[in-house]
Amino acid sequence: MKELWRASARNSFSANVLNADLDCDVAVIGGGYTGCSTALHGAELGLDVTLLEASTLGAGCSGRNSGNLNPGLWLTKEEICARLGENSGNKLNSLLCNGPTEVRKLVEKHNIDCEFNASGTFHCARDGRGLSELRARAESQRLQGMDVQVLGADETKRHLGTEYFQSCLWNRDAASIQPLAYLRGLAQAATRHGARIFENSPATKIERSGTQWLVHTPRGTLTAQALVVATDAYHRDTRFGSINPMWRLWYFNCATDPLSKDYDHILPSRQGCWDTGRVMTSFTRDVDGRFIIGSVGKLDSILSGIHLRWLKRRSIELFPELGPVPLEFSWHGSMGMTPDQLPRLVDLGPRAIGSYGYSGRGIAPGTMFGQAIANYLHTDDPDMLPLKLSQTRYSVLKKFREPFYEMGALALHLIGARSTGAAL
Repeated sequence: MKELWRASARNSFSANVLNADLDCDVAVIGGGYTGCSTALHGAELGLDVTLLEASTLGAGCSGRNSGNLNPGLWLTKEEICARLGENSGNKLNSLLCNGPTEVRKLVEKHNIDCEFNASGTFHCARDGRGLSELRARAESQRLQGMDVQVLGADETKRHLGTEYFQSCLWNRDAASIQPLAYLRGLAQAATRHGARIFENSPATKIERSGTQWLVHTPRGTLTAQALVVATDAYHRDTRFGSINPMWRLWYFNCATDPLSKDYDHILPSRQGCWDTGRVMTSFTRDVDGRFIIGSVGKLDSILSGIHLRWLKRRSIELFPELGPVPLEFSWHGSMGMTPDQLPRLVDLGPRAIGSYGYSGRGIAPGTMFGQAIANYLHTDDPDMLPLKLSQTRYSVLKKFREPFYEMGALALHLIGARSTGAAL
């Protein structure tokens, strides 16, 4: 099947392979939101930035996610402060709660055509347990100054176009975007400001030479004064900068072709939605009227049919009028997850920093972290960073949790698919 974001993006980006030895102020490894934001903001500050992407921009989760642009993290303000301390927690919260607003400013400043939709997001609940969760989240988000409202059954039906959910939490400070188009827009803006970007140029070795960093690729070497490793869940073993503890969580999406006007009552304002289920379901509409639905799992194994059968049943369960509508697009990506669901900034050596672990909230936080990293490298002031730098260490958690979550999602999707006999 085809990947929707690549098919529907109205902009494009391509870059050459690094095939020479170059010098620069900052070498950035990884062409996702953090890497491209670092390159853009660093170039705007006058830094000579070169970014290396192992594949093509958006080949990772930055080009394969659901497109929801949420303020903050999955954790509540209270949970973040409990884990980081009051001062550090409030600093991180203050930065990330403004994430969608800052992304919107970038979109407008650099004229990025990414279908920015500022109508908010809906967190949906089917039962009383879910409603209790929504009310608790709403209270926490209000304390952070967010514009949120818990809607009852009638209002939920009006906004979503389904009677399936009892309630939903509407966060009006949230947004949604075409994620690959946004990433490409960041890269285009970065190159316009003087940053160099190379695709299909994996870092195969990183080493310290005197006061400089050497980043080797198959056909060229970067010599840099500073280094940023922004590879998240797609980190390759360069024998440098282990960024554990982290594991990957796979998430897949499928989409229809544009639906007819008969379905305009389904998400008429195209908000991004997700539920409170044990294995989350997300759904939305894009600017052309396609219905998009996703959940935890990956689509490149012999068991992928379980996920797809469940997804078709789930689509009809939420919106019976859809019937057996064909799913013409499918894709998946992996998110970098940490045990405490907090992102990490790690000290990789003199003027070298790694960023990872957004745990499902990568669009706005990745953008904001990239800007903060650029400011830090420009000023050498650690107060520019949203988190204290931590030391790298290895953990076996990654080895066990990836298959655990995938098998758990497969099991629940298998049960769900069999319950109604959904067919491929």
